[in-house]
Order: sequence, then C-alpha cells, then structure tokens
Amino acid sequence: MTDQTKQVALPAYLPRRLQAFRIARGDKTSYVLRDKLADKTYDVEQWQFFVLEVLPGCETADKLLSVFTDRFGRQISEREVMTFFAELADNKLLDAEGAKHPLLEPFTKQGYALEQGLIKPKSFEELAAKLAANAPRSVGPAPTPAPAPPASSGSPSPAHCTTPAHCAPA
Repeated sequence: MTDQTKQVALPAYLPRRLQAFRIARGDKTSYVLRDKLADKTYDVEQWQFFVLEVLPGCETADKLLSVFTDRFGRQISEREVMTFFAELADNKLLDAEGAKHPLLEPFTKQGYALEQGLIKPKSFEELAAKLAANAPRSVGPAPTPAPAPPASSGSPSPAHCTTPAHCAPA
C-alpha cells in the first residue's frame, strides 16, 4: 500500500502560514496541516477538513450539521464540532477572520486563569463543552446540563477570568 500526498488549498479561517496536504492510503484519506514558521504538523481527519472547507457557507450549527449529514451519511454532534474548533484555537490555528464567523467567534477570545499565582491561558475545551451543552440543536443524545457556578462575592473566580488584568490578585 503506497501513500499519495498532494498539497491542497488551505480552507478559510486558517492562518496563511499553514500548508495543507491530503494523504491517501488505500481507501482512507487524512489531512496534515504544516505550520511553516513553527515547524509543526497537525493531523486532521477527513471529516474535520470537510467542516473547515464548508464553514464559510454555514453560519449556524444546524446548517453545518445538516451539510455534514448530507456528505457523510451519518450525524455528528455539535459537541464534536465545537471540540474540534477548541483544538484549533488551543493550537493557535485560527486566523483573525475567524472572529467574523458566528461559530468560530467564541474561540477567538482567550480566557485566562490564575494557577498558583501565575496567569495562564485557559483551554478552549471547557468553552466547547459549555457551548454544546447550551445548544438545543445538538444531534444525538441530549447532554446533561452543567451545574451552575457558585455565586460570586464580588471578585471573579479564576474560572471566570477573561483577561490577564482581570485575574490579577488585588
């Protein structure tokens, strides 16, 4: 079995410093995103690359999930898609144009947390889970609602930090 690798067009909302390659192994296809500046590569499954390609024409999760079902003949949950977007954001693989897309916009605002006296960027995975849990349009089994955060005493807890200055101890 031989691999066939071909450079393909980079989908929208990814930084121009990346290159995209399709790798065909028999009947299985995957994609690799290569970051030329950071000298890193990221493996992307076929369904994930498809989501990136159709994202400019899908302004809502309902539309994106419908297009996905039409293409692959199976359903996907909004949580899976949001988790994928979170991975892209955590790896800094979304460009500034992503802030203009309603599904990517939440993943373009970095949150911060205070850990052992240090301000650290928060992972977007927690945000992805929250967004998917709050969305009634998820396909598949309904997620259980997350418990409400405890009432605040005036100063934000580290879990609610949105900027480094916001998290700094007084």
